[in-house]
Amino acid sequence: MNQNTNPTKHWKKLKIPLETKVVPANQFKSKKELEKYLINIERQDKDIFFCFNHGVLINNPNKSGGRVVIFDRLEGGGIRIIDPSFNKPKWKIVTFAKMLEAMKKHKNKNSGGVWEIKKI
Repeated sequence: MNQNTNPTKHWKKLKIPLETKVVPANQFKSKKELEKYLINIERQDKDIFFCFNHGVLINNPNKSGGRVVIFDRLEGGGIRIIDPSFNKPKWKIVTFAKMLEAMKKHKNKNSGGVWEIKKI
């Protein structure tokens, strides 16, 4: 991961008492591995963000910048995220496959993956 994209560095700069552990997208070899990871996150009641390529998630290559959203819960066989897109409803359910594809497209060097957040 590029040090300029390290979320913890930015939290400190903004005086926000958070620490972030980035779990790179390439750690998940399949959508099933991502699903198992998220089931465990829910059981442990951890807070996470997803960092991904926005265009991939919404099937619009013209919007290929990075995006960070909040993981809400697993629902209906998918991932419910908060604040999924600009000018859209405030939550959305996406598939494991689509989220994994979007995170991998954003690449590890851009912190693409899951950010485990904890208060310090």
